[in-house]
Parts: sequence; structure tokens; C-alpha cells
Amino acid sequence: MDDVSARLEALLRSYAASIDRGGDEIAQLVDEFRASLRALVAEFGQPAIDAGLNELRNEASTSEALH
Repeated sequence: MDDVSARLEALLRSYAASIDRGGDEIAQLVDEFRASLRALVAEFGQPAIDAGLNELRNEASTSEALH
């Protein structure tokens, strides 16, 4: 897993865990997630983010197939 994929995975896991906890801050969490994702796009570029998301999807598909 490359740096982009690792950072995307960390971002997704972090915000998914925060949203699962619930509360009144969901809208704020969504805004923070969007800002964090925009920062990754600015740092790595949209093609790298797309490739990273595809890599995560492929890893998830492989993991699901094994279970």
C-alpha cells in the first residue's frame, strides 16, 4: 500500500469511527472530512487519489473474498 492509499484509509477509518459514535457533530465531521480529502487532493492530485481509492477497493474485495 502506498502513502496515498494509507492516508486515505486512515482518513476513512477515522471519520467512520467518529460518525459511528454519533452525536450532534455529524455535520461538522462531514465538513472536516471534505476539507481533509480536499487537502489530500491538493497534495497528491486527483489521479493519485482515484488510484488510491481503487487500490483500497481492490484490497477490500480481496479481503472479502477470503472470508
